[in-house]
Amino acid sequence: MARPGSAPAMASLGYTLMLKGEDKAAIDLFHQAIEVDPKYAPAHYNLAFALSNIKETNVAAREYAKAHELDPSLTAPKELKVKPKSRSLSITP
Repeated sequence: MARPGSAPAMASLGYTLMLKGEDKAAIDLFHQAIEVDPKYAPAHYNLAFALSNIKETNVAAREYAKAHELDPSLTAPKELKVKPKSRSLSITP
């Protein structure tokens, strides 16, 4: 179990809220988790997912890229793809 106030604890609570459809509250918790530990890749990844849910795709793409930079096993969903030269993500039809 994650220590209260830790990045994993806040990200876990954010994930639970996201599953309940409370994306804006989840986003706040993911941001808090990142403030506590900027290198905690799952918080960046789940923040990106929640941002995608509310159609903030440009910001979501940056967060997916950051999550992947921190943990290469975390990849963006199929509808997002990495542009090799810019290392940014874009929406593909």
